Amino acid sequence: MAYGFSDRFSLVTDAGAYRFSGLAGGLDSTMYTYLFGPRVKIVRSNRVAPFAQILIGGGRLNASSSGLAAGENGLAAAIGGGLDVPFHRHIALRLFQAEYLLTRFDRNNGSPASQNNVRISAGVVLRFGSR
Repeated sequence: MAYGFSDRFSLVTDAGAYRFSGLAGGLDSTMYTYLFGPRVKIVRSNRVAPFAQILIGGGRLNASSSGLAAGENGLAAAIGGGLDVPFHRHIALRLFQAEYLLTRFDRNNGSPASQNNVRISAGVVLRFGSR
């Protein structure tokens, strides 16, 4: 979800859920991310709307195996951008959105363990309001 302050600047909220199954030792895991930050539309055009964004927030990692469950909170951040093609004032096609996603959770000994991932998505953008 994004709230536009102007034609070029928006505040973005992003929530994601990621499921990991079939891991070694019968481990199943789910990670949730919740990110916030600014988005900047790079070019002002009626045909295309490229954008860049930097998001930071947190993550929750839950894991279970053989009836035992554990969870942990950590840092999450994403940087990237995408390209929207407007069809109507309230509808656009997101041709792509590509981001580097960093998550950092503590290991058993307390030292940080980072995950470096790439997120690629596409979809439909619905716009509400007057902008």
